Amino acid sequence: MKKLKTYLYGLKADKYLHCFAGMVVAQVAYVLLAIALPKWACMVLSVVAVAVIGGVKELVDVKYGVPSWKDFVATVTGAFVELPIMLML
Repeated sequence: MKKLKTYLYGLKADKYLHCFAGMVVAQVAYVLLAIALPKWACMVLSVVAVAVIGGVKELVDVKYGVPSWKDFVATVTGAFVELPIMLML
């Protein structure tokens, strides 16, 4: 537990923001897709949407910023953090 706590305290605020952005995108995608698709499809497609948007953002960073695969992982992690919340809806 101490290693986990040390790891989480060592993360930069940027990674938490990427995680939060992934959660928001996943939830918005889920709500929009829930109009026409079953729950399982909405969950899968919302994670795919987060991965695509996160990937595009990192590709844009190649030209205009500093790309980081860790940012991409943090963004997609946000989608997986959001999955239990989606199950409750």
